[in-house]
Amino acid sequence: MVAHISLKPIEIERILPTTVTQRPDDRGGIEIVMQHEGMDEFVIANVHYDYRYTSNGHRSWLADEIVKLLNPTPKNWVDATKPQI
Repeated sequence: MVAHISLKPIEIERILPTTVTQRPDDRGGIEIVMQHEGMDEFVIANVHYDYRYTSNGHRSWLADEIVKLLNPTPKNWVDATKPQI
């Protein structure tokens, strides 16, 4: 027997402004840090460093690309109050 659960639709009240930055960690890698307005920052991704497999340039490039993907910009915002076509 499968139980059916009825869920109510959610309503988005506010989208918090978010920043995404990077900083070095204590092992030679880079932490990708995200922070929503009014909230504590948190590490969302790590780019590890190992001289056998990565270079400083590759590590920096990858961290930059991750920040670009995660960093919210106005062109990526969706107004949740308007129907999407």
